[in-house]
Amino acid sequence: MRVRLSKKVVISLILVLIILFVSAYSTWSTGWLVVNDGVPVNVLVTAAETCHGVTNSGSYTYFVPTKTTAEWDAFASHLPSGVSVGLCWVSYFNTDYWEPLFGEDTSWYNSQWQYMEGSDLGVWLTDIGTWTNGFRPSKVRVSFNQEGCSENWFVLDDESGAGIVDAEPYTSAMEVNITWGSYNLNELKISSCSDYYPLYVTNIEFLIE
Repeated sequence: MRVRLSKKVVISLILVLIILFVSAYSTWSTGWLVVNDGVPVNVLVTAAETCHGVTNSGSYTYFVPTKTTAEWDAFASHLPSGVSVGLCWVSYFNTDYWEPLFGEDTSWYNSQWQYMEGSDLGVWLTDIGTWTNGFRPSKVRVSFNQEGCSENWFVLDDESGAGIVDAEPYTSAMEVNITWGSYNLNELKISSCSDYYPLYVTNIEFLIE
């Protein structure tokens, strides 16, 4: 007996197979399919524990091997046309990494950090857990918005209280070099510059290898 599948069922099956195919390869232990959309994709070479930002602005989707160092080196030394490799911007943003330095002033709401109290303070955070131990990225950028105000003050302090970033004026998503000493990262502060409008921090990213 023949079973005829409707067009909708066939299309659904094809979509499931595509999703399974992409999921099977887009992992750090195997490799990544990097589509040609010009958007950087962070890939981790498992054996070397290094991160690379791969951007594909070419004509085709490419498989990027990351299981072994040799596979990655072979790809990186013979990049296809339109493909480039840089460092990784990695988000360390939510309550897995930070908590308010002053609990009554800063809060996590609607997937962002917010400060509602005027221009005295701002979004002031302190690290939680052990992720900052030995963490030494070269740059940082913070995305934020505050109505009527585009230039704020951005500070990163280490465990000794020394400022390893001190940027004023600071605009949203501006890349800033980090000047490391011997201490780990401890506090992050984006100061408010308005007495009337709330400050929202929407991402915190570090440039790492």
